[in-house]
Amino acid sequence: MYSPFQSKLGTNYRARDDEVPQIRSLLVQPLSRMQEIDTEIAELYKAIDALRSEKATLRSYIRNHRALIAPIQRIPPEILSEIFVACLPKERNCVMSATESPMLLGRVCSLWRTLSHSIPRLWCRLHIVEPELSSASTQVVRKEKYAQWAEAAKDWLERSGQSPLSISLTGDDDDRHATDVTAILQVLIPFAYRWQNISVRASLAALECLSSISEQDVPMLTRLHIQRAPSSPDSAQWPALQFLSGPRIAHFSLSGRHGNIPSLPVRWSQLRSLSIRSNGRSVTNEAAMQVLSLCPRLEACELTISNRIPRPLTGTILELPHLRSLTLDSQGPHSLYAVDGLFSRLSLPGLLHLVVLGLGLKTNGAAPLLATSPCLQSLEMNPDVFNKQTFIGILNALPLTVQRIKFFGGQGLREAEFTMDDDILAKLTPSTCPSLQELHINDSNSISDQALLEFIVAMMSVSSPTLRLVDVYFVRPKQVDIHRQIQLLLDAGLRVELDYESDDYELPGASPWKNLPDEDKAETAQLTSNIPYSISTLSESSDLPAGFVELAKRSKRLLRKFGKA
Repeated sequence: MYSPFQSKLGTNYRARDDEVPQIRSLLVQPLSRMQEIDTEIAELYKAIDALRSEKATLRSYIRNHRALIAPIQRIPPEILSEIFVACLPKERNCVMSATESPMLLGRVCSLWRTLSHSIPRLWCRLHIVEPELSSASTQVVRKEKYAQWAEAAKDWLERSGQSPLSISLTGDDDDRHATDVTAILQVLIPFAYRWQNISVRASLAALECLSSISEQDVPMLTRLHIQRAPSSPDSAQWPALQFLSGPRIAHFSLSGRHGNIPSLPVRWSQLRSLSIRSNGRSVTNEAAMQVLSLCPRLEACELTISNRIPRPLTGTILELPHLRSLTLDSQGPHSLYAVDGLFSRLSLPGLLHLVVLGLGLKTNGAAPLLATSPCLQSLEMNPDVFNKQTFIGILNALPLTVQRIKFFGGQGLREAEFTMDDDILAKLTPSTCPSLQELHINDSNSISDQALLEFIVAMMSVSSPTLRLVDVYFVRPKQVDIHRQIQLLLDAGLRVELDYESDDYELPGASPWKNLPDEDKAETAQLTSNIPYSISTLSESSDLPAGFVELAKRSKRLLRKFGKA
């Protein structure tokens, strides 16, 4: 629109008194037209609102009718049932949580709820954890909460029909609350005839209620794990659990101190796996030999050996032809001598995996056992409980079939006589370990980077190298950049994971928490609160700030040092 004041528009020009009437006359028509436009816009908005309302009605109509022919609605219940079952966790029992199947499935719609409740396979696995209660909860509140938990567990299991049951229970350790845990156990007992896999962690007082179950009451039970709560006093007597002699129990696990393992009413001759673990006094070497002699079909075994006074074993050598995996954990100042006794009295021609954990004095070695295990594929042990000569003897006795070796230290009760060094590493050669695929060494400060580099090059220089992974944690700073010198091998697929521990953990930049009591805690919390990555991902990332990466590496080192990584 033309205006005689066009040149003055948008400037700081102030109209003269005689120009004011002229300017006002210029605004009459535009103001009138703007009112007309506002009226038209209001009418258009009304039309748009009407169209939007009509569109919403049509959308609802279409959506509701499309739902009738939606693929998920047309899936036959039999197929939908299989989908529901596939939603369950594969490696563990289901938990009583609305955020996970099967309970989550029942929160989608009434149809799914009805269908899920009618599928027994969805409810035949259950993990029960004691309810969360504050320290200020009264006894009445505790009983009510446990009663609710027990009722929920009962409803869950009643939906399982006649399916075999897998149940795990983690109860309160305190004997004073045994009656509360007993309330849940009492709910499980009527379903004993369908028990197939049972794991119970509770105090001895709570376990007492299971003494009412006989071997005839558990015809389907094949796996049984009982863990005695550590709070129970050593003098407390185990209840007489007659159902331990169930006719089909093939996998038996016992955690916690027990005075006389061989006296348990277990059908030892039918066991295929056995685990007896404890953090305190457990199985003597004599009791271990007695139990093993009763288990001719054993395929996997874990034992915690504890001898206060070392006693030599006598008698013939015991052969277990079916044993494939053996873990021996020695505890106490004389326990390693007890393990030595087992090494010299066992013949395991089919053994594939051997783990030897030790706390205490030096031992004479596992060479006798290795000599009777020509098929061994995996070996794990901590060298710091051996002397150097004995450990070299163990390495010389390694079968040529060994594919995986893991050495870890830092577990001795006193300073180790020796640790893994360059001489020991030099014993692992392509001729002594022609099948070696993985080498893991944890907590090492005596192996040099140069020796490790020479080991890698030697193992990869043969015509058909088998080495795939080298994983070493050094308790010292880096000496040589090994990755740089073997880049061609890394490009070809070899994995070399090296972690170094440094005395200097200070992150880049000044910390606002410096010299405060909670400096490390506050700084770590501030950094980790903004890190949406796992520790392993962070330590391998190159596009993150150096402080994040260093923190991740430090965390990984600490986890590995305490056996968590």
